[in-house]
Amino acid sequence: MKKFIKHIIIFGCIVLGIYMLLAATINPKYKPTNDYLAILALKNERLYRVSSPKVMFIGGSNLAFGMDTPKLEQAFGRPVVNMGTHAALGMEFMLKEAIPGINPGDIVIVSPEYLLSLDGDYEIKELASLLFPTSSEYFDFQLIPAISAHLNRTRKNLARNFNGDTDLGKQSPYTLESFNEYGDFTAHWNQDPPEQLKKEWPLSYRKWRGISLLNEYNNTFKETGACMYFIFPAYAESEYRKNEKVINYLYKDIVESLKVDIIGKPIDGVLPDSLFYDTVYHLGKDGVQQRMQTIIELMEDRSLLDCEVRK
Repeated sequence: MKKFIKHIIIFGCIVLGIYMLLAATINPKYKPTNDYLAILALKNERLYRVSSPKVMFIGGSNLAFGMDTPKLEQAFGRPVVNMGTHAALGMEFMLKEAIPGINPGDIVIVSPEYLLSLDGDYEIKELASLLFPTSSEYFDFQLIPAISAHLNRTRKNLARNFNGDTDLGKQSPYTLESFNEYGDFTAHWNQDPPEQLKKEWPLSYRKWRGISLLNEYNNTFKETGACMYFIFPAYAESEYRKNEKVINYLYKDIVESLKVDIIGKPIDGVLPDSLFYDTVYHLGKDGVQQRMQTIIELMEDRSLLDCEVRK
C-alpha cells in the first residue's frame, strides 16, 4: 500500500511539473493586451487624472455601452468618469475600485445591473488583475477558484496554440480598441446590430445583498466628503415586461432599505428593444443619446450636483 501511494505521489508530481512547464511556456504567449478588460487601466488613469469635483458612474457594461461622457460633461459643467466595465467583476470590486479616486465634493452615481452579484466571477476578476495588476487589490485571493481559473486559461491557450490563433483581438468585437478616450464603448455605434438581442435568464426575486453593501460604502464616501446616488440601469423593454413583477419587488426593497438618494424609477431606464445593440443592457448609438437626455433631466430636476451643500 505504501509503495502504491508513493507511486501515486511521484506520478502526481510528474504531471504537475509537466503542467507548470507547459503553462509557463504557453500562457505568456497569449496575454490578451487588447482584451475588453484592458480598459480598466485607462478608466483608472482617468479617475485619478481628472479634477474634482467630478461625477463618477459605477456599474457594469450597461454603463460601458450606455454613456456619452462628453455630452454629460457639457451638461454638468464638470468632469465625468465612466467606470462601468463588466457586471461579472461584481458590485464589491466596483466600489473598492472607486474609493482611491474619491475626493470631497465628488458625486458617485451607482447604476448596477438588476440583482448584480456582489462577488462576481473569480475568473473574470483574475483576468482583470492580469491586465491591470492593481485590480488584485479589489478582491480576495481564493485558492480553489484560482486553480480552476488557471487551468481554464491554460486549456484555452493550448487550444489557441494548436489552432494557430495568435491574434486574440480577432476573436471578439469586445476589445480595448472599441473604447474611446473617455472609456465609453463606441465601436458599435456605426455597426448593424445582431438580428436578436441576447436574452437574460428571467430574474428570480430575492433580497438583494447589494443594498446593505451600498449602505456600507455610502458611509465611506460620506467620510470622504462625496455624495452617492442610485439610478436604475438601461434595460430593454421586452426584458422589463418579462421581469416587471420581480423588479417592482426589488424597487420596493430599495426604497425601503437603501440609505442612498434614488434618482428616478426603473421605468426611466426602459427603452425600446430597437435602441439596444446585442444584449438587453447594451445600448446602441441612438439609445445612448436618449439615455443621456433622461439622466440629464433627472439630475437637473433635483439639483443633485451640489454635493457640498448636502454633506
